[in-house]
Amino acid sequence: MKKYLLVMISLFSLSFAGTPFTVTEIDELYVVLVNDTKLLNEKTEKILKTDDA
Repeated sequence: MKKYLLVMISLFSLSFAGTPFTVTEIDELYVVLVNDTKLLNEKTEKILKTDDA
């Protein structure tokens, strides 16, 4: 039980860890959307591909 609790606390604390990468100096970004799941239907996929926000 102690090992399980230790693992859960470790995973929880690592989920809030920062990354060594920043994106503050990126002027443009080319995003690629590949839908390999059935979670998105065609209408939602089209909205995500054309959204300029």
